[in-house]
Amino acid sequence: MPRLIELSDWMYRNPELGFKEYGAADRICSMLKDEGFDVERQVAGMETAFVGSYTGSSPGPTIALFAEYV
Repeated sequence: MPRLIELSDWMYRNPELGFKEYGAADRICSMLKDEGFDVERQVAGMETAFVGSYTGSSPGPTIALFAEYV
């Protein structure tokens, strides 16, 4: 939780224009990688779009979260 709050505070203090969220994308992708996610960058032809995937160690549901901030 503290890392998410730190990220949120950073994004608040460092606003970026739409489709130019380079700092936020870098920080979010770094956080996902630190937590064991595979991260694919520049998805769907957009420089700041990414997909984070995580495979658990046991069978279970597949969960997808689509997020966009403006």
